[in-house]
Amino acid sequence: MVAVELRTDSETSPLFEATPAVRRTEMEGLWLVEFDLPGEKVNKLTTEVLGLLDRVLDAAEHSPGVRGILFLSGKEGAFLAGADIDEIAAIRSAAEGAVKSSGGQRIFRRLESLKVPTLAAIHGACLGGGLELALACRYRMATEHPRTQLGLPEVKLGIIPGFGGTQRLPRRIGLARALEMILSGQSVDGPKARKMGLVDWVVPPERLRECALDRMRELVSETSPPRRRSARSRGWKDRFLEGTGLGRWLLFRAARERLMESGGEKYPAPLRALEVIRKTYALAPGAGDPIEAEGVGELLCSEVSKNLIRVYRLSERAKRVLGLRGVAADPRPTGRVGVLGAGTMGAGIAQVLAYHEVPVRLRDVDTEALSRGLGSASRSFQEAVKCHKMTDRESRRKMGLISPSTELTGLGLCDVVVESVVEDLDLKKKVLAEAESHLRENAVLASNTSSLSITEMGASLRHPERFLGIHFFNPPHRMPLVEIIPTRKTDAAVVATAVSLVKRLGKTPVLVEDQPGFLVNRILLPYLSEAALLLEEGASIQEIDLAMRDFGMPMGPLELLDEIGIDVAAKVAHSLLGRLGKAYHSPAILDLLQSAGHLGRKSGLGFYRHPRGRGRKEPEEEGIRPYLQEALRSDPMVPRRDISAREVRERLVFLMVNEAMSSLREGVVSSADDIDLALILGAGFPAFRGGLLQYAESQGAAVLVAQLEKLSERYGPRFAPDGLLRDRSCRGTSLLA
Repeated sequence: MVAVELRTDSETSPLFEATPAVRRTEMEGLWLVEFDLPGEKVNKLTTEVLGLLDRVLDAAEHSPGVRGILFLSGKEGAFLAGADIDEIAAIRSAAEGAVKSSGGQRIFRRLESLKVPTLAAIHGACLGGGLELALACRYRMATEHPRTQLGLPEVKLGIIPGFGGTQRLPRRIGLARALEMILSGQSVDGPKARKMGLVDWVVPPERLRECALDRMRELVSETSPPRRRSARSRGWKDRFLEGTGLGRWLLFRAARERLMESGGEKYPAPLRALEVIRKTYALAPGAGDPIEAEGVGELLCSEVSKNLIRVYRLSERAKRVLGLRGVAADPRPTGRVGVLGAGTMGAGIAQVLAYHEVPVRLRDVDTEALSRGLGSASRSFQEAVKCHKMTDRESRRKMGLISPSTELTGLGLCDVVVESVVEDLDLKKKVLAEAESHLRENAVLASNTSSLSITEMGASLRHPERFLGIHFFNPPHRMPLVEIIPTRKTDAAVVATAVSLVKRLGKTPVLVEDQPGFLVNRILLPYLSEAALLLEEGASIQEIDLAMRDFGMPMGPLELLDEIGIDVAAKVAHSLLGRLGKAYHSPAILDLLQSAGHLGRKSGLGFYRHPRGRGRKEPEEEGIRPYLQEALRSDPMVPRRDISAREVRERLVFLMVNEAMSSLREGVVSSADDIDLALILGAGFPAFRGGLLQYAESQGAAVLVAQLEKLSERYGPRFAPDGLLRDRSCRGTSLLA
C-alpha cells in the first residue's frame, strides 16, 4: 500500500491510503484523477478501483477548495476498458450481480451529481464501464486517433451495461443512435462520437492533456457553463420517433424485429437491453437503475453469458500467442509483403495487407487476372467506405499500396511472400521454387492453402526452414481466423514472424500441425459431406439448413456449400476425405452438380437459385431432383425416408465433435480451447454455445459415446466414437482438459 498524494504548488501532503491504481493531484484548484492499474496494459474498473473512485468523490464532496475534476489515464493507449472480466465471471447468482451493478450505479450517480465541472479526457479504449464513467461526467474530450474507441460492448459478453449506460446514452445521443450502439455492442471513434454528440471536443492525441487542462480552466472560470453542442440535428422524423409515444413504440418494435432476425432468443442480452431501455427511457434520472441492475444480475448467471465470456477469454489468450510454444524467438520485420496469384484469395490477402498499411507486391502471370484482382480489392475498399470505416481518400491511398506485376522482380524487397495460386500441388511447388530464387536472405516464404501438405511443398525448397503455411479463410477481409502451419523444419523465428504479421492484420492466429485439412477444414468437410448425404437420403434442402440455423449456425451447410463453390467442395472432398479415413466418402450429388455446371453462387445455381441483384435466394428443391435420382442410382444402398430435424442436428454436430476429438488426440492443435476458438472464428460455430467442445462437454461424454455408437450401427464406421472420446467417457474426465 502506498499513499496517494495531494500535490499543490507549495506543498505535498498525504490524502488517503490506497494502491496506485487511482492517483489524484491538485493543480490550481483542479483535481486530476488518473487511472493507472498496476501490472495491467489497460485500466479496468475492478471493485478496488471503484472503491478508490468512491473515496475520491467523497473527498470532493467535502472539499470546498475543489473547482473541477479532470479524469485521465496513466496508460499509453487506453482510457478505461470496462469492468474486470474475472470479477464478472466469478458472479454466481442474480442477486450478487444486481448488487455489483447497483454499487457502480451509486458511485456514478455521485459523480454525475457533483456541483463542479467534470471532464473525461479520453485516448484509446473507452468501453463498457469506462464509457459509463465518461457519460456520468459533465463533459467529454476524445482524441482523433483511430485507437480511440467509445462503446458499450456488454451484449457481446451476454450482459447489458450495468452502471447506468442504458439510461445515459439514449439521453446523450438520442434513442435511435443509442439503440444501435447498445444492441450491437459496436464502438465509434472520436470524430464520429463528436458528430453524434457523444463527446464535446476532439483533439490530437499529443495535445489531449494540454487541451483538457485549458478547457477545465475555462469551465471553472465561467459563471455559466459553455454552450453545449446538441447531440445532433433533429428533423421532424427524429422528433416524431423519439419524442412521441407512438414513435418510440415504432422504434422499439423495429429494433426487436431486427434482433429476432439476427439471433433472437439465442442471444438474450440484446433483447433484455432493449426491454430495459424501453422501460427506463421516460423515467427520471436514476429511477431506472433497479430495472437495469435486475437485468444485469439475471443475465450474468446465464449459460449464454458464461459461454460468451469463455469465448472472449479464448480470443484474448490467442492475442498473446508469440510463436511456437516453448520456443522463444523474435519476429523478423514485415515491412513489405509479396502475394503470388491475383485470384479471389490472393487479391483478398493483398487488400487486407494494404488496409493495414502494409505495402504489397501482387504478382500474377496473367494481366487479366491482375486486373480482376485489383478490381476485387478496390470493391472491398469501397465497401469499407460505404460502412464509414474509412474515407474515399483513405481508400484510394491504401489501394495505392498494392503494386501489381507480371514479373517476379520486386520480390527481393519483400520480407514475407505468400503464395496463393490455385489448389494444385505441382503448380504451387513450381511457383514457390521460382519465388524462392528471388528472395533475400531471411525472407519468409509461405503458402496459403486450405488442404495441401505444407511439408510436401517445402521438401523441394532450398530453405525449408524459412517456409510455412498461412491459411486465410474466404473472404480474407471478413474472416478473423488464420491457421499458421509450420513444418518440423520451420525455424521458430519464421513462425513468430507469421504470428506477428497475422496480428498486425487484426486477425486471430491459431497454430496447427501439418495434417490433412489442418483443423477447420478437417472438421468442417465431414459436416458438409454428411449434409449432402442427408439430402440424398430424403431430407430437403430447407429441412437440413433450417435445422442447423435453429442450432445457431449463421447459415446451413448446403448454403455454405453454395458459398464455397460446389466445384471447390467436390475437389477438396475427393482429396481430403480419403486421407481422413473412417470410411468417409464424397457424396455423388456434389460431382453431379459440378458436372452440370451448378457451382453455387458463382454460377447462380447450386442447392439454391441465386438471382442477380438483390433478389432473395430460393432452395432449388425441384431443380436438383434429377441429380438426386442419378446419385441414388450410383449408390443404391442409400435409403430414401423422412428425416427429423433432431437427426439432422445429431448427425452433423456429433460428427464434428468426433472429428474434433480425433484432431485433439493426434495433436493437430495443443488444446480444446484452440478447437473451440477456431471453429467459432473460422466456421461460424455459434459463440453462445461456447465452442464445439464446450457444447460437447455440456452434453456429456457418455451421452455422446452412446449416441455415436447408435449412429455407427445404423450408418457406418464414420460415426464410431474416437478413442480419446471413449477414454474421457470411461474416466469421467472433462473433454476440455
